[in-house]
Amino acid sequence: MRLFTCLLFLAAPYFLFAQWQNMNGPYAGGALSYAGNTTYIFAANINGVYRSADLGDTWEDTGKGLSKDHDYFNVQANGADVLISGREAGAFNIVAFLSRDNGDTWTKIPLPFYDAIFYYGVTLAGGKLFAADGNHVWERPLDAGCVWTLNALDTDPNAFYNIVVQDGRLFAFGYKEVAVC
Repeated sequence: MRLFTCLLFLAAPYFLFAQWQNMNGPYAGGALSYAGNTTYIFAANINGVYRSADLGDTWEDTGKGLSKDHDYFNVQANGADVLISGREAGAFNIVAFLSRDNGDTWTKIPLPFYDAIFYYGVTLAGGKLFAADGNHVWERPLDAGCVWTLNALDTDPNAFYNIVVQDGRLFAFGYKEVAVC
């Protein structure tokens, strides 16, 4: 029995390691964020946005028309809608771009805040965009131009610094509390 236990212990790293495989890229700086839908896997990094239709075997630059001067560190997908966000290089301004066609074309999203020193969350869910500016949570429908309104969650400014959607619910993370809507 001791011999079996010893052999199992020695073989465990081999079996655990065998579960991971290299995704073959994207090679332009690794990836800071991944997201996927039924068609593509998307990866964002400091050099752009990439997508793979074959589970990571090959990658294409889908950031055509996006500035290479931005550091993209967040990508989210919801159906064919893809949201990327990051910072303008050297300026620290938060930028966000939306694609309604799986990353074929991109539109800059004017945010309800500017000149943010720290990164605040921008997220996509249920046909809406949500943004946290450090004091408030904002929302707007995807097709509403530049009109942002305060989210019902934001009854008391709470220094919200990140927002996440999970199972259809919006979670806002603040310095004092985590709120859910």
